[in-house]
Amino acid sequence: MSGRSSEERKDNYQHHGERVVQRYLQEEILEDDELEATVEDLYSDGKIWEAVDLILEGVEQQREERVN
Repeated sequence: MSGRSSEERKDNYQHHGERVVQRYLQEEILEDDELEATVEDLYSDGKIWEAVDLILEGVEQQREERVN
């Protein structure tokens, strides 16, 4: 039974990651077209968390550029 709940948690994490990537792509939050294309490629390859990491890095870079 604990294996099942662990699997459910894993599925929930995966689903959450997918929703994050989808939202950022749909709302065109990333200003760098090349970065957005890379995120799309990672997402389509099933590399959800790599895509999320790249989104976070991109958003941070955009923030820094606005401050400077």
